[in-house]
Amino acid sequence: MSILPSSFKGGPREMWQLYQDAMAIVRCCGKPDLFITMTCNPLWPEIIAELLPGQTAQDRPELVARVFKLKLNALLHDLTKKMVLGRTVAFVYVIEFQKRGLPHAHILLILHPADKPRTPADIDSIVCAEIPSQTDYPELYDTVISCMLHGPCGTAKPTSPCMQDGKCNKRYPKAFIDETFPEVDGYPVYRRRNDGTTVHKHGHIFTNAHVVPYNPYLLAKYNCHLNVEIATSITAVKYLFKYVYKGHDRASISIVNHPGSDEIDEISQYLDSRYVSAAESSWRIFGFRMHQHSPSVTRLQLHLPEMQPIRFNPETETAEQIIERADVHKTTLNAFFDICRLQTELTTDLLYPDCPSKFTWDPKFKTWNPRRNNHGTIGRVTFCSPSAGERYHLRMLLYAVRGPCSFEALKEYNGNVYLMFQMLY
Repeated sequence: MSILPSSFKGGPREMWQLYQDAMAIVRCCGKPDLFITMTCNPLWPEIIAELLPGQTAQDRPELVARVFKLKLNALLHDLTKKMVLGRTVAFVYVIEFQKRGLPHAHILLILHPADKPRTPADIDSIVCAEIPSQTDYPELYDTVISCMLHGPCGTAKPTSPCMQDGKCNKRYPKAFIDETFPEVDGYPVYRRRNDGTTVHKHGHIFTNAHVVPYNPYLLAKYNCHLNVEIATSITAVKYLFKYVYKGHDRASISIVNHPGSDEIDEISQYLDSRYVSAAESSWRIFGFRMHQHSPSVTRLQLHLPEMQPIRFNPETETAEQIIERADVHKTTLNAFFDICRLQTELTTDLLYPDCPSKFTWDPKFKTWNPRRNNHGTIGRVTFCSPSAGERYHLRMLLYAVRGPCSFEALKEYNGNVYLMFQMLY
């Protein structure tokens, strides 16, 4: 059996690890407030100026990747440094690529409690879902018309990709409404006034009911599809992170047997494979990041006594040499118990998941050292399901018990962590 480890970029295990990292950020910083999607615009002047006669953006995937990376960096700078939508406490973004080759980024923002959109007025100050005035805002108007209108779909175009069972899966066109109000689940219902504004495009009529929500300042600055949504409901948290880490595009291909071959294997003729576009290939060749989150997350080991993972070379080391190695018994968990035994001010009320916020891990000497700066990271104990038994109860214990504890205490109960959990409570 061959499996892809979590170190393989884009694999299912890496996606699962990143999802767990994102949920660790939610545990410490709160639920996300903004869900932003930015898609590359092949008509950006930076791309058009570098094309040769007769070329399109699809002919220059390396150019598309470089320009989009610069635009994404600028957007993240506006969001996290200039704080144009509010003070950002944490963020997560993931890069995806459409099958036609255009990259886009899904960004989640967690805002400072004082800047969270709580009222309809706060939401209207961030998100707009109406066609702007062509006279007052000509550049914004052109961008909304070219990038932020959904459709045509429904009865106007039943063959649209968004149509499922005769209905638009994005629920367009939306209903007209004079005021914004939060919804019980999902996104708020944004203000879409029936003011008579219409746009004729490709033989169809569009109104405010067809506008994808956006932020006027960011849309006018970046001139591309830039969807901004308010994620106010707690029930939307898991959906948002699952959507961000849903994985890459896939494609089904068929393999034709070699002419003259008598072997027929109809099962092996079809493969469900991962689809990698030219733009994604360029992105990876340039070494650009496929994802990023802030603050950083430290993954903490979880194991029962004397059951920690060990790395060794079976060709050069014997079992005795492996046992005698000093680093065999040192893990982030063992080292945590060591510093807890010292009973200092830093460990008196310390949880294992909070250890990285006050200590830094030294991978060379495998010890926790007091942190010298305030740029703490978030700790996340390795996930395990309830079916793991004692290991699962140990994980619950480490998230609940503060202060000094040691493996010796666990051994008194013959490794039965559940009994110790009952004793402490």
